[in-house]
Amino acid sequence: MRALWIVMAVLAVGCSVDRGQPECASESDCAADEECYRGFCVEAQAGLDAGVDAEVDSGPPPVVCETVTQEPCTVSGAQGICEPGVYVECEDATRVCRALLESMDELCNGEDDDCDGTVDDGFAPYDSVRHCGGCGAECAEGFNCCPARGGAPGERVCVNLRGGNDDYCGGCNTACDVAAGRRCCGDAGCIDVLSDSANCGVCGRICDAGTACCNGECVARESDPDHCGACGNECATGDQCCRGECADPESSICGSCTEDCAASGRACCSGSCVDTQTDRNACGACGVVCGDGELCCGGDCVPENAPTSCGACGVVCGDDQLCCGNRCVDENTANCGACGTTCAPGQVCCGAGGCASLQTDPANCGDCGNSCPVATPECSAGHCCPTGFTWCGSECVNLMTNRRNCGECGRGCLLTACNDGACL
Repeated sequence: MRALWIVMAVLAVGCSVDRGQPECASESDCAADEECYRGFCVEAQAGLDAGVDAEVDSGPPPVVCETVTQEPCTVSGAQGICEPGVYVECEDATRVCRALLESMDELCNGEDDDCDGTVDDGFAPYDSVRHCGGCGAECAEGFNCCPARGGAPGERVCVNLRGGNDDYCGGCNTACDVAAGRRCCGDAGCIDVLSDSANCGVCGRICDAGTACCNGECVARESDPDHCGACGNECATGDQCCRGECADPESSICGSCTEDCAASGRACCSGSCVDTQTDRNACGACGVVCGDGELCCGGDCVPENAPTSCGACGVVCGDDQLCCGNRCVDENTANCGACGTTCAPGQVCCGAGGCASLQTDPANCGDCGNSCPVATPECSAGHCCPTGFTWCGSECVNLMTNRRNCGECGRGCLLTACNDGACL
C-alpha cells in the first residue's frame, strides 16, 4: 500500500506544469496590441489555445488595411465629428470605414467634438458669462448673463445688474415699473423718482433744503404756483403762491416778507425769502423761472446734464465718467463714449476708441490700444498673427494646412493631410 502511494505521488509531480506567476488580470495590464488570456498577455489577433498550456495557436495572419482611398463613408455607430470617414482598402480586397477625425475635448462651436452624441456638451443652454446666448459671446467684467426680457425662449443678453438698468435692476428677474415712475437707482433698487427728494426725477438728484420733489421736480412749495403748499396744489390764474398759500399779488401776504431776507443773502420774492443763486423759480432775480431740464446755478439757468452740473450744481464727473441721466456713471460697456452706447457681448469699452473686441480687433489686440504690427497684422484670440493664421494655444498656425489644427484649433487629422481646412 505504501508503494502505491509513492507511485501516485511521483505521477502527480510529473504531470504538473509550472506556468509562473500570472502577468495580467485584464487587458489594461497588457500592451496595446495584446490581450489578457488566462493570466498571460498574448497577441490580440492571434488564435488562442483552448488547452491549459497558455500557448498561442499559430492561426491565420491578421488582415492589413492601410491603403487610404478618397471615397467618403460614415463610420457605423460613431457620432459627432467621429462619424465622417473614408474607406481604407485591405489586402483581402475588402474595405473598412475609418474616421477622419479623432475625438477631442468638447468645444463651444455648435458641434459634437467629444463624439458622445451631444452638441456643445457642457456649454448649452449658453447661460454663462463666457458664452452668453451663443459660443464666444463673453460678457464684460461686472456683467451677468440673463434671459432676454421679451426675447425668444432661450435668448440671453449681457447686462449690468448694478448699472441702473430698469429691466434688470439688481437681478435678472427684477424690472422697475417705469410707467408708474419707478426707476432703477443702482444699489437702492427701484425708486419712485416722482416723489423721492433724494432721487428726484432721476437717480441721485437731491433736492435742496426747503424744497420738495413734486412729479420729478424739486420745487419750493412756499412759492411755486403749481405746487403751492403741497405737490399738485395749483394756484388760480392771477394768484401767486406766497408763503405756501395762493393769494392776490397785491395782498399783504405777498407784498412783504416776515423776515429780513437781505441779512441772509436772499431776496424777498412773492412774500418769501429765496436764494436767487439756486432757486429755479427766481434764478438771478424774482420772476426768472428756469425751463424744464435746467438748474439754477450761481444765478444762471444751466442744463442739468452739463459737465459741471451733472444732476446738481457743482457736480463734476471724473475723467473716466459720463453724465448720464443726470448722474455721473463710469464709462463702460453700457455707456461707451456716449450715454446709452452699449457694446456688444464679447466687447470691452476702450474709452475714446469706442467698443472693441480684444480677441479680434487689430487696433486693440489683447488690450485697449495694443495695435498689431505690419508683420503680424491680424488679431486672433488676443494675439497678433501673420495674415491667414490663427492663434491655437501657444502659436499661430494655418488652419487650412495644419494637421494638428485642421479647420479648427485642436482638431487633428488621423489618416489624411489637411487641405483647405478639411481632412482629405
